[in-house]
Amino acid sequence: MMPRTCRKDGPFPMTLSRINVSGSKSGCRLIFHLLSEGKDVRLEVTGTSMAPSIKSGDRVVVSPASPDSVAIGDIVFFRQAGDRMALHRVLWVIRDDSGRVSSFLTKGDAVDTPDTPVMAEDIMGRVVRLEKASPCGVRRRRFDSPFAVKVSRITGAYHLARSNAVRFLVACKSGNASTKTKCMRTRLQSRHILHFIHLGLNGKTPPYFPDWPGALRNIFAESLHGLMFKVAPSLGAPRDVTRKLENAYFTCLAQNIRGIDAIKELNPYLVAKGISAMVFKGAALTGFPYEDPGLRPMEDIDLMARPGEERELFHVLRQAGYVRDPFFPGLFVKDGLTIDPHVHPLNADRVAARTGLLDLEPSAIFERSLPFSPGTSHVRRPSDMDHVLILAQHMVKHSFSKLIWLEDIQRLLMKQDFHFLVRLNRMIRAYGQERPIAYASYLARKIMKKPLYPTEIPISPPFVRFTRIENALLNLRVSGASMGDWGNLLWLFCLPDKRLVLRFAAQTLFPSQKALARENPGSCRQSGSLLYARRATRVLRGLLAGIPILFKAYGKSEH
Repeated sequence: MMPRTCRKDGPFPMTLSRINVSGSKSGCRLIFHLLSEGKDVRLEVTGTSMAPSIKSGDRVVVSPASPDSVAIGDIVFFRQAGDRMALHRVLWVIRDDSGRVSSFLTKGDAVDTPDTPVMAEDIMGRVVRLEKASPCGVRRRRFDSPFAVKVSRITGAYHLARSNAVRFLVACKSGNASTKTKCMRTRLQSRHILHFIHLGLNGKTPPYFPDWPGALRNIFAESLHGLMFKVAPSLGAPRDVTRKLENAYFTCLAQNIRGIDAIKELNPYLVAKGISAMVFKGAALTGFPYEDPGLRPMEDIDLMARPGEERELFHVLRQAGYVRDPFFPGLFVKDGLTIDPHVHPLNADRVAARTGLLDLEPSAIFERSLPFSPGTSHVRRPSDMDHVLILAQHMVKHSFSKLIWLEDIQRLLMKQDFHFLVRLNRMIRAYGQERPIAYASYLARKIMKKPLYPTEIPISPPFVRFTRIENALLNLRVSGASMGDWGNLLWLFCLPDKRLVLRFAAQTLFPSQKALARENPGSCRQSGSLLYARRATRVLRGLLAGIPILFKAYGKSEH
């Protein structure tokens, strides 16, 4: 539930104006400033998270309130990340060992899951009056009368009991800190890992301390163990967890150093053959923007050949001692290192319709490329602009299954200046990449609690209005649920032409025998009809499994 607007009206409470400041930092700061001066504020609210108590279009009067005066059931006005504001009901008051109020557990009445605990200093006020428009005029309801206070307490207890935060109440009663964090375990695992990492990098204290053993599995699944190792001590991680993260960090560091050396060793072979190759995605990020090679896990090395030089690249890899993987013959392996050769960033040689997703010619990418490192003239890496577009499409391709890809894009953009971002926005519009960048921007705001572009530069990604299906799919990732095969639907929204949509869907579901042979020749020993039947069954099973989750997210998505 988002407050919408405000304006001063003499000695009366601040009232409505026609300027929408729900996404404006200056408007939010103005409201916070007025409340801090002890003035009441009248706001119009938008959103449905507090329905049916407060609906979109209703007006509320917010009065300044200290954390000690807030109790269970109160509807509070508080500050969120990025100087945004919200109105939610208090489910529980969390106190520290000295008995002082440290934070609050809040939730919207129409939402099943509680919010991240709100710190006491972020509470700005409490709703004392509600104004609803009706055919008979404006109906007013007070929240500060003795009877209304009792009703609010009962309402707060009811919403606490029906939410998944009831275990938090039992834990707070028993004082069991380990149990107290269990109800928040999935929240850290699903959507707050990156947020916690950035809190630690900025030297800030997290709003709660997670159940670390339970969170480790998802930290590794999201490939964020290197980053988490750097901030785990400041986040209060126990010694055994820090030791596991330390072992993973140094293993990743050693593996990445071997990978970087292997890439550099290819340069003499490429020079002798007279061709160039380009490293992109994870391997190309180990020097910039990740100055520490151990922070970014590198599962394989993505190496792209110039158009028409694919066979020569295969010959170079054999000369360097690499052999084809017996299980995945499209890959080359040597001493535990894996190289995945490409001729297009999105493998458009295997699914031709993917050229409609990213119409960047490989030859043009090579023309704008940079040396991978000093002294490697024939081993290249994409320019930062090309790399941002490639990474955004790669994230959509894999249904946003790893948060490290979102961190890659955000870090790459945070290192840039004003002129770079202006040129990048022009390039995004020129190549029709507004939607993939908008997906990354949405997830950065929802998961990382940070904008995708640097906050000190007055430039934002191109605006895109999502459909409800897009909102539902993105909110699946925000909530921590897996998109599965549904994630590929977002690619259909990125295609500019309906004919391309049909062509893309057909080639993805029923690829050619040549494409399958490149992925896994062993599968082509089966008959074509049997192979396509099995493939269609697998896709259908994955789609059916995700229907209940998708419908739930669709019902809560924004219009």
